[in-house]
Amino acid sequence: MKRPAALLALLLLVLPLVDGLAAKEPPIVVSDLSVKGRIEGENIVFALEFKADVNERHTQIPLAVGDLALYGESKLPRRAKLTRDGSRFLLKFGSRGDQKVLFQFASRPIKQQDGRHTSFTIPGANIRRLSVECDRDDLQIKFPGALKVERQKNKEGRMVVTAFLGLTSKFEVRWKPEVKKLAADAAVECQASTIATASVGAMRLNTIFTYRVVQGAFEKLTLSIPRAVSITQVRGEDIRDWKLEKKDEGNHELLVTLSRQKEDFYKLQVEGEMVLAKFPCPIQLPVIEPKQVMRTSGFLMIGTDSAIKLVVKKSLGLTQVDQASFPADRLAANKKPRALPRLTSFAYQYANMPYRIELAADDIVPQYSADSRLAVKLEDNDITFNASITLDVRDAGARELVIETEPAWTVASVTGEVSDYDVRDEDGKRVIYVYFKRAILGPTMLYLRLEHSLEANQKSFVVPSIRIRKAKSERGYVVLAAEKGFRLTSLKHAGMREVHTSSTTMRVEGAQQAFRFKEAGWSLTAQIDKTDADIHAEVFHLLSVGEGVLYGSSTINFLISGAPVRSFVVFVPEEYRNVEFVGRDIRRWDRDGDKFTVVLQEKAIGAYTLGLTYDRTADYSGGTISVGGVYVSNTESEMGYIAMASSADLDIKEVSRNKTLIPIDPDEIPSGYKLALMRDPILKAYKYVSAPHAATVSVSRRETEELLTQIVDIATLYTEISADGDIKTTVRYRIKNASKQYLVVELPKGVKRPSATLASDENGKMIAVPSRQRQNKQGLTEVLIPIRRPRRLGASMKVELVYTDTRGLWSIGGSMDMNAPRIMGTHTTFSEWEVEAK
Repeated sequence: MKRPAALLALLLLVLPLVDGLAAKEPPIVVSDLSVKGRIEGENIVFALEFKADVNERHTQIPLAVGDLALYGESKLPRRAKLTRDGSRFLLKFGSRGDQKVLFQFASRPIKQQDGRHTSFTIPGANIRRLSVECDRDDLQIKFPGALKVERQKNKEGRMVVTAFLGLTSKFEVRWKPEVKKLAADAAVECQASTIATASVGAMRLNTIFTYRVVQGAFEKLTLSIPRAVSITQVRGEDIRDWKLEKKDEGNHELLVTLSRQKEDFYKLQVEGEMVLAKFPCPIQLPVIEPKQVMRTSGFLMIGTDSAIKLVVKKSLGLTQVDQASFPADRLAANKKPRALPRLTSFAYQYANMPYRIELAADDIVPQYSADSRLAVKLEDNDITFNASITLDVRDAGARELVIETEPAWTVASVTGEVSDYDVRDEDGKRVIYVYFKRAILGPTMLYLRLEHSLEANQKSFVVPSIRIRKAKSERGYVVLAAEKGFRLTSLKHAGMREVHTSSTTMRVEGAQQAFRFKEAGWSLTAQIDKTDADIHAEVFHLLSVGEGVLYGSSTINFLISGAPVRSFVVFVPEEYRNVEFVGRDIRRWDRDGDKFTVVLQEKAIGAYTLGLTYDRTADYSGGTISVGGVYVSNTESEMGYIAMASSADLDIKEVSRNKTLIPIDPDEIPSGYKLALMRDPILKAYKYVSAPHAATVSVSRRETEELLTQIVDIATLYTEISADGDIKTTVRYRIKNASKQYLVVELPKGVKRPSATLASDENGKMIAVPSRQRQNKQGLTEVLIPIRRPRRLGASMKVELVYTDTRGLWSIGGSMDMNAPRIMGTHTTFSEWEVEAK
């Protein structure tokens, strides 16, 4: 009973491990895999293509396993390495990411009765497409274990069998070639077209034989191959096999077996090469001759693609013809014509073989001439040497070039038609070996850049001269240039003459001196003279007085001439805090007490603006503030303005100031400063034209009046005196209220409380409102009538107060005092009082 529980616990422990393993990415994922085969008689070759998503570097997978051999050109990813371990071809990836692989190989076929079959192992993938191209239409092709097998013809009219491989990693193909008997007593004619191309170390032969059957049929061809020729390739339709049989004596024989008989025309292409001795050397052109034919006629083209000189010494059985009459023969209609020699070439025609031709070959040495434009520029204590060389190569193509220069200079780059370059030090010279992408013939551009750093306070330097080895002539210009602040002049020179900078064929920024040379071996020593910078500064100081703090900013406009500068020195009083600098290309600033050094990334010349912000505490109640203590150093002149501004109503009084500080009207400050930098009113302004320019001022706040928050526009009183001596007064107020909650009314002496209090509502209707009473210090009653705060600014409302004074009767001829109620804390604009006795 305990066994299922134990299994459940074990399963719960294993599942997280399985999930973790599943979540981990595999080192490589293969996709879009295809195997394309091609049957050539009894042989078969393959091309394996796929995409690989490599997640780990140095991942190794087997490409193919079996009885295989490399065939053709494979295209492997960059940094990938192909090795062989017994029957396995292994591919090791050197980088991560998506990569494509093309692996071409031949697989050994195994004969079984009248059929052939071959097999090997390939990588696994989600989709694996198979295809085999047949050299004949009646072949039977089988893929054991494959799915969706289809037969169709391609564009060339050949039968192609396609399928998809299943889950198995083993690939196998079986086919049955049809064997036909040879036709007897065949009569065949042949026409040959041979291109012989001489290069360094070898003579390449490319011949197309066109066989024409006059009678019968054939399926085997035999050719006589001179012993000095190595066969590199044999091409043609329906070739089952070809082999070279070596003889002990005489020429070797090339045997070509076809998969079917030919009864009309057939083309065969044979390529080979012969090793040549060191130039100069004599050459007897080898002749490949067909056997078992009635006769062989044709054409011969002899030439070269490289710097080789060919001379015909003797020819037998050949007739020289125009090169245009040489046939542009090709193996098939859809193939490109064979490449003809680009340089020296001779064309011949012959009526029958054999023929004989003897040649002499020798090297052609390229001839150089160089026209150089050299620019030497001093900038920020570093010297750059830029050479633009127009190289003219004649007689033969050049694949490399050797340039000599000074060893103290660093080679930064060599560009142009350059694939690579190598820098070496030989015999006290820095030698640059330049390798071109192709054989250069004619004019080309070459760009060379050298760099050198000067030592501190170095006063001169030697301009590097460049020499091209084996150059027939070297000429050009040298231009000395420098940034502002430096002057380059010739201390001494030889092998050149000075010219005007505008007469050169080059334009160099900051050019100061130019020279012309007409041969190599020139020398030039340049002298360095420095000029001082001329700096003028205009400063605008803005001091904004806030609640308990003084915010300051200084806008420093520099005008720099003569030489560029990299740093500025600004003095800021130590009482200022939170000092920050802003400006173009500021790298850093350093502080030493009240001295700040601002360092730029690039040197500046012309107009430059430096901004400075700071703050300090300030007291509104009569405190003193020092202004104008910020100034710049190392300048020819300094002038500026000081403006004190604040949004508060402050009274600023001058305590002391330097004589160089002149009080001015705020309108005298340039409008550009006011429009760009100021938002608050200017309370005090100064101008100065030299340092020092400091002043001490006191700051205090002006007294302020409170705003009216409640006002009585009209007060109307109506008093009715009765015959009994009672006094009844009705008071009506039209008021405007901004923020107060009550209308406070002080009643006359003898009145204890009002008989009624009314106020208008939002619709203007008078309604009774509850009021409060209180006794003030004089013993009088104050009535607090609640009032509204209208939503619309300036809206008025009505308040009515009714009270009765019952201090006793009065008689004719007597008198009594009447006092109007007082409105506390509220201004009354207009009032009237009407009294009526009854």
